[in-house]
Amino acid sequence: MMLDALKGLSGLFEPTSVREILEAAACRKVSRLMVEQRKLLQFESLARKLGVSWVYSEKPMVPIFDPNKGNHSSTMRVADECESGSFLVYIASTAAEAKQARLLDESSRSDEFGRVLGIPECCRSFYCGLKARKEIRYRDPFVKVLELAEDGLMFDYRLNFGSFYFGVSLLSFVPCSLRCSAAHSKVEGTLNFLVGIDRPFADLFVGYHKKSLLFSEAGGVALVDFEPPIRLHSPLRVALEHDVIATGKLRDLLVGTCEIGMTSKNVVVLYRDGGAERETMSSTYLCLFE
Repeated sequence: MMLDALKGLSGLFEPTSVREILEAAACRKVSRLMVEQRKLLQFESLARKLGVSWVYSEKPMVPIFDPNKGNHSSTMRVADECESGSFLVYIASTAAEAKQARLLDESSRSDEFGRVLGIPECCRSFYCGLKARKEIRYRDPFVKVLELAEDGLMFDYRLNFGSFYFGVSLLSFVPCSLRCSAAHSKVEGTLNFLVGIDRPFADLFVGYHKKSLLFSEAGGVALVDFEPPIRLHSPLRVALEHDVIATGKLRDLLVGTCEIGMTSKNVVVLYRDGGAERETMSSTYLCLFE
């Protein structure tokens, strides 16, 4: 049944959303998605076959996209009468759980809502603390995670939240750090769950997570494959155009063959093929994952 559902959902939603629905159907978590009005009937048909419960937000919403992060949206607004918009859909194994999730979300009870979604306590506390101190820049708490990350180290690919911006992520939440053991455990369980349904689908996520992350607060996000050998604190050579998935300004800069180097923790230099400096970007982070 899960494999059939995967095939049906894959034509409607990006992989992250498909994963969320499948996990809710397996009673692994409660999920919240945005579903366009034109897709509601198809979603409902597939949801009934999976035996999940769902409730919609009272009004359709319009996501406010961050131009530097492709289709990623951290905020939304209520749709005007002339707009179709999308509904927030709360999906769970029971109607009571779905209704509780909507209530907590609509009443801005972030910690309780996060608990219902299955977010680890340490990650909920991290987010709530940033929110209380008004330290969430660019409406994205992941910026702070990168700012606090240890310099010059390799990180486990399971915690590469950069994949989330491209709709292919094993993470449903921002981890409190790139070393968070609770988030790592969650992702490991999710990956094992997907492998049990369809190995190629699971491998798609792993492929995105294992790319290195180039994250600029104002310039965009890129997932990059580098030519070996990969040495920390040495210029990293980008092999071919198809080895880069990028948004914003980085999409225009990372073309052809080039090299990327760091001069400090959050300053990245892009070099043209041949070694001439091309662009220096501050407030930019480079994280290598393995």
